Amino acid sequence: MKKFGVAGIAIISILIILGIFVATSNKIKESKEFESFHILGPGDYEFFLNHNGLERRYLVHVPFSYEKEVPTPLVFSIHGGGGTVNGFKRSIDFDSNAEKNNYILVYLM
Repeated sequence: MKKFGVAGIAIISILIILGIFVATSNKIKESKEFESFHILGPGDYEFFLNHNGLERRYLVHVPFSYEKEVPTPLVFSIHGGGGTVNGFKRSIDFDSNAEKNNYILVYLM
């Protein structure tokens, strides 16, 4: 049971979060806020999501090699230990890896 540890808990947490996101995605798409959600091209973006009366902020990094017509992987970088999303982004700085490996990166708190 000890082998399960932190990695197992992290994986389960990510699956739960993704499950919640999928379950609520239709509600988000129906809202007026969703109409303003769009990626114009490469660069850094900031978005807000209201859930249960709390405003959640997340950052999206789109690599310079991004092409709208080409399917591009999406990677979520999730931090649950407090602080700010900007602080989290600065502390791990995965942007250069996203550029090197051509994937869109979402920083979540």
